[in-house]
Amino acid sequence: MQETEETSQPLLILIENRLSSLEDSVKSILDKGDEMNEVTQEKLNTIQVQLEQQAAGMRRMRLKMYNSYSSRAVFFAVVFVLLVFGIIIHSIM
Repeated sequence: MQETEETSQPLLILIENRLSSLEDSVKSILDKGDEMNEVTQEKLNTIQVQLEQQAAGMRRMRLKMYNSYSSRAVFFAVVFVLLVFGIIIHSIM
């Protein structure tokens, strides 16, 4: 009986040491995981900002495409049409 207790003591100490080291490893992994989550979150925030900037740029480009005629160009077109209309009316009379 005593022999079993003597051999089990070092075995228990060995198991305890292994469990301690395993616990330390798990804590280390969890700490690193938290750090990685923070880094990942920062990267995702950066990507979100870039996507928002690109979306705003696309909206501006779409507006420029749909509003390709500036107010100045429309004004000159109306003046030109009125001049042509006036010349045609003047030549008829």
